[in-house]
Amino acid sequence: MERINKTQGIVLGKREWGEQDLLFFVYTEKFGKVEAVVKAAKKIKSKLNGHLPIMGLSEILFIEGRTKMKIISAHLLNNFKLASEEDFYFFSALAEVMIKSTVSGERHEQIWKTLIWARSMISRSNNSDEKKLALNMFLIKLATISGYKISVEKKMNLDKEIQCLIEQVQGSEVGQIKVTAKNNGRLFSFLREYYLNILERPLLSFDFI
Repeated sequence: MERINKTQGIVLGKREWGEQDLLFFVYTEKFGKVEAVVKAAKKIKSKLNGHLPIMGLSEILFIEGRTKMKIISAHLLNNFKLASEEDFYFFSALAEVMIKSTVSGERHEQIWKTLIWARSMISRSNNSDEKKLALNMFLIKLATISGYKISVEKKMNLDKEIQCLIEQVQGSEVGQIKVTAKNNGRLFSFLREYYLNILERPLLSFDFI
């Protein structure tokens, strides 16, 4: 008998998988990143596809398939309406860095909580500086949790203000740090290069931030 797994998850992306199916990349609360197929998702009558929007929070049921896991049920719990094109770019950045920097099947509660927080902050923020701040904090936390903690030693040749900001975020809960718009932009530029080095491949969505 096939084991049915139930969890909440945030959809990071999807791509074609055969003629009628789609492969979804989902970061889940209980199982970490999951790659799972939705059968016949391209058909107009597909009900599951509508419950799995990008960056939507859904409750999903999935089972082990022969080659990939299969989503057999999905219920959309929360979805953010994009208020602007800018929201789309920031959500795309969150999704892309999660896909490229997390390993399938490795669960981490702090990554889940930080992703939930960043997703909410970007949606609620009224200006690009606040959205960029949320993304910056997420990137620092994600690197720290994943074992790529940013060194602020002198050999890194970091500006002192940037060093302080990074140390503050690394040692604090998300949502407790305030930075200036000037420092915020400089911090994003540094983090963009940092992730390029650790991932050894570009994050294309960052070009639009």
